[in-house]
Order: sequence, then structure tokens, then C-alpha cells
Amino acid sequence: MLYNLRNDGPKNTFDPSCKRDPDTTFGHDYFDGLRERGYGGYKYDGRWKEISKRIVERYHLKAPAKVLDIGCAKGFFLLDMMSLYPGIEAWGVDTSKYAVSQAPKEVQKNIHLVDQMKIPFKDGEFDFVMSVNTLHWVTPEKVRPALKEMMRVGKKNFFLQVDAYHNEEEKRRLLAWAPSVSTLFSVEEWVNLFNEVGYKGDYYWTII
Repeated sequence: MLYNLRNDGPKNTFDPSCKRDPDTTFGHDYFDGLRERGYGGYKYDGRWKEISKRIVERYHLKAPAKVLDIGCAKGFFLLDMMSLYPGIEAWGVDTSKYAVSQAPKEVQKNIHLVDQMKIPFKDGEFDFVMSVNTLHWVTPEKVRPALKEMMRVGKKNFFLQVDAYHNEEEKRRLLAWAPSVSTLFSVEEWVNLFNEVGYKGDYYWTII
């Protein structure tokens, strides 16, 4: 089901004439370098607290629930979720050595450095699994296996957000924002893929 977990809107302030060259190694430059290379500084600001509340309410989570963030970066969601709900276990996986090394010490033990195709948890281990703005960095031939792996470790509650577009103008803006994105799908193509692999969870689009 289409669900805007983070209350996101289109990035209408982005000027597509700006030259961006995201750091596809997802190292320092991507997270804490110049804006043209990625985040432009990904610092803790408590933004995941309200999102954590929405997750708990929507998916009816309570202790001793376990949640997983695929592409957790520095683990800020884990920190906010467990600080608000001490009885809920929050875990994360990411492919970035840099991001994992920068995680707050309170959650470092809950983050695994991984290959996206192999998540080191048992089948159906998590009561909620999410992946925000991560899957589109996987190459097209690996998107289906990656989504199936996400589904494997969850029970029934999922949220997925990916870069997408409805029309050629949005596609042009997306290519300007993330010229090196690996999988560039339209909204229709993503929905078709979800149906193909049997993904029944919530989803939303990052529209530029």
C-alpha cells in the first residue's frame, strides 16, 4: 500500500542545473562531504523519533518486537527507536564501512556490515523491516534478489522507499539529482516488480 511514512514531498527546491556527483563508495564524501557528493553532512538531529512513533502506531509494535533497518547508515533510526521504546530491539545493516564506523556507540553492536544479498538473520525474525532510499542503488539484476531477501527476514510488516518518477520531467530531475543511481525505474515499473516478487508491504516514492 502506498504510505508516506516520513511525510516526504517532492524536492521542489532542487535546481536540476546543479552538477551533482554522488560518492558511490558511500564513504566520507557521501555522508559528510559536500552536498554535491551526497548528504552534505549526515548528523544526528532526532528526525527519526517521530518516524519511530508512526511505525509503532501503524504496525502495532510492542515489546519484545524486533525491527530491522536495511541501509541504516549511521544507525540514527536505531538510536531513536530504542530510546523511545526500550523494549523494542532495533537492528540495522549497511554496506558502508564509513557509515557503520560513525554510528553512536549505543547502537554499534546492533549494526552489521553486509552484502545486500545476504542479510545475517533468520527467516521471519523481524516484526517490522524497512529500507529507505537504498534499493535503487542496487543494480537491476540484483533488485529482485535484494527485495526477496528483505521479505525473507520479516514476518508481515514492511516499508520500502525508493527513487522513482511519474513522467519525463521527474525522470530528468532524478537523473540530475542522482546521476549514478543504479536502478532507474518509473513508479509503474516499481509496482510491477513488487507484484512480480509478491511484495505486499507499504511503499513510497522519493520524487525529485
